[in-house]
Amino acid sequence: VQPLDPSVVKNNGLTRIFSEIESDVQEKRNGYLFSTMNSEELHLFVLSSIKEAISDTIGIDVNLIDSELPFKDLGIDSLSAVELRNTLTSKFEVNLPPTIIIDYPTISELCKYIEMVIGNKNVKEFDNTNIIHSNFKKSDIFISGIGIRVPGDASSVFKFWKNMISLVTCISEIPYERWDVDKLFGNYNDKNATYYTRKGGFISIVDIFDYSKY
Repeated sequence: VQPLDPSVVKNNGLTRIFSEIESDVQEKRNGYLFSTMNSEELHLFVLSSIKEAISDTIGIDVNLIDSELPFKDLGIDSLSAVELRNTLTSKFEVNLPPTIIIDYPTISELCKYIEMVIGNKNVKEFDNTNIIHSNFKKSDIFISGIGIRVPGDASSVFKFWKNMISLVTCISEIPYERWDVDKLFGNYNDKNATYYTRKGGFISIVDIFDYSKY
């Protein structure tokens, strides 16, 4: 199979299509993650995201940012306010007004507003969802235990959901204890290469897996 030529993709206009699909998937993923958070988790997520955005925008240490200080006292001017608003709009996939920093002049106030917007958005999307009615009667289900081991060093359901909520990247460099990366890796033109990427999703401590049970 020949590798996909980026120039062909671009010339055929597929780049725009893929970009729209990716944006749609990201928005739905964010909406789903927000819906799984309780009010405290959502508050902490929004608060930390705003502080990180401010830190990236004006170069201030995130640990030195006071949530009750006015944005102007933090060093946010008119230009950085626009940049901050655009960053938060992209981060939360919500429409924020251009005057958002003026209307809500502290991190604490802005955090409450964004939480409200996200909450209203999730409720609206739920109301517009087609509900499928089932003829099956509800019955009690007994769960004796849950086991999981997936990439991201998640060996429990709690760690798995924590990774999901925190948007943890579970793709990593191929561990050398699995196989010799440098020996097998190559580019698309290398016929002797076994694979063309150095990254993947790997579970930890596979060496203790008892395959004889399966």
